[in-house]
Amino acid sequence: MLSDLRFGARASVFAAYVMGTLAAHEVKVRVRPPTEEEEELIIAGTMTRFGRRMSRLFGIEAVTSGVPAQGYVPGHDASGLGRVFVSNHRSGLDILITMALLEGKHVSRADLAGWPVIGTIARRAGILFVDRESKRSAAAVVHQMIETVNAGRAVIIFPEGTTFPGDEVRPFKPGAFAVARRTGCEIVPVGLAYGGQGLSFDEESFVEHMRRVAGAPKTRVGLAVGEPLSFARDADPTTVNDTVHQRVSDLVKQARALVGPA
Repeated sequence: MLSDLRFGARASVFAAYVMGTLAAHEVKVRVRPPTEEEEELIIAGTMTRFGRRMSRLFGIEAVTSGVPAQGYVPGHDASGLGRVFVSNHRSGLDILITMALLEGKHVSRADLAGWPVIGTIARRAGILFVDRESKRSAAAVVHQMIETVNAGRAVIIFPEGTTFPGDEVRPFKPGAFAVARRTGCEIVPVGLAYGGQGLSFDEESFVEHMRRVAGAPKTRVGLAVGEPLSFARDADPTTVNDTVHQRVSDLVKQARALVGPA
């Protein structure tokens, strides 16, 4: 009962904050229409603040390794080229946590765009949507990722394709590595681990999962960020995939050590 009340209260605040943020943004851009580059910067700052405030709202306590003193990992390298952040995927809370700590645009499942409230802000934030069952959609999102990286912004992907319980990192889908090969961008590996039992998204609906995890008084999560990885444009795709997969697996172990046993 207390968990349901907590979830309901948080969900109400979440919805009000989303709509208020969207309204304020629309007023701001209508009063003085920004350039495309200026609007990208405005949205990037807004999404970082959104991730941090919503993390606090939902009782998320992040313990990190590899995050700079400024509180987030920049979405571009020293030359200004965007990056690709590659992380394992464990919970519906992953997006809030990575939004707060990694500077970039998420790649998410296509049906999210149509969800009430969440879909609205996702579309306005420039999240890239992909239907993993459609080759055409997958090709289109790779093209969008390349454009984003070349424009100096990062993309954040969960290449396992869906969420899984436990710390084992499942096989990766190849989209992220196609972007790196075609742009020469850095791949930044990330590992996530949740403290406590039953916080992963398993055999349940998304709403049931969020009701359960968002109703908890506090959720500890470890996030470990590795050194950027660079590969030659003609690097063997399997070698790239295996190298990044192993690095993410190592970082999940580091993240687990930050929060203790599941």
